[in-house]
Parts: sequence; structure tokens; C-alpha cells
Amino acid sequence: MPLRPPRLPAAPSSMSRRVLTVWTAGVVPALLLVWSWLFRFNDPDGSMGGLVDDHFFYLVRGWQMLYGDLPDRDFVDPGAPLTFALSALTQRWLGPGVWSEMAFCCALLALATALTYLCARRLSGSAVIGVMAALFQAALQPRLYSYAKLAVYAVAVPVLWRFLESPTRGRRALLAVITAVALLLRHDHGVFVGVLTA
Repeated sequence: MPLRPPRLPAAPSSMSRRVLTVWTAGVVPALLLVWSWLFRFNDPDGSMGGLVDDHFFYLVRGWQMLYGDLPDRDFVDPGAPLTFALSALTQRWLGPGVWSEMAFCCALLALATALTYLCARRLSGSAVIGVMAALFQAALQPRLYSYAKLAVYAVAVPVLWRFLESPTRGRRALLAVITAVALLLRHDHGVFVGVLTA
């Protein structure tokens, strides 16, 4: 009986490649976003929703803005006016209290987790490595007010990659906007993103 060469597995069809791309580029980051928000909001360590003393430094200034005070005019602003303004807007939209601040901060940290997955997936070419990077970031359990430390760079880095691939005027303007937003969230983030962009 003649020996036959083993059959090679069939190459994946373009339809299965499309489904895989939709899954790894859309469904997985959406699942990570929802999971990360629930993970942070449900407070696995039981410390008052994750709001520690330092968080009230930002929250109270947001409350002050809610009642008409302005940074530098009515209270000392250490270089984070947008952080205070976002806290005030959150209180106005979702209602005053700690719950709305927690929900907002958890949402931005969850968004940073999903964006970290997308960055790691793109850099490594592997969805598994992307998930591991996102889970590692979530496992660090940053304080809730640290959302800017993760979200700013998770947004800036992929935009910078796109700019390096094809430097258009629109992408340059978007990098300028991201740098300005980072500066207003906290001055050192603006410096870091500005230096990275330069």
C-alpha cells in the first residue's frame, strides 16, 4: 500500500479571518471593558469603593466647582484643573455623591484596560498577549483617581503610532489636543506626552 503524505490543514477562509478579527478587535476589548468596570466598581479589597483619602483632594475641588468656585481664583490648583472639572461634571450629570465619582473613575480605568489590550495586541500580533497585558494592568489595582495615569497614555500611544505610519495634519492636530488634555488633567502628563510626541 503506497504511503500518502499527510493532509495539511486547510487555510482559514476569508470569512473565518473576518470573524476572528471582529472577535479580537471588537468583542474581546468590549468584554474586558465591562469586566474591568465591574471588577473595580465592586471593590475586591473592600476599602469604601476604592476611594481613599487622597481621592477626596480631587472630589472636594469638583464639589467646589459645582457651587461656582474656580481653580486658582477660589482655591489652590496644583496643576489639574480638568480633573476637578470632570469631577464636577460627573456630579452634575450622575448626581452628587461618591457613587457618581466611583462610576466615572471606574469607567475611565476600564477604558484604559480595553485600550491596553488593543495596544498590546497590535504590538505583539497576539490577542492572548493583549489579554494578559490588560489583566496585568487590572491586577495592579491603581487607585481610582489615577485614571489619567493609564487612560492618557493608552490613547496617546496608538495615535502616535498612526501618526508615525502616516503623518497627516489631522493626526498632528489630534496629538496636540491629546497633549493639551493631558496637561490639563495633570501638568506632568502633558509634559510626558509632549516630549513623547516631539
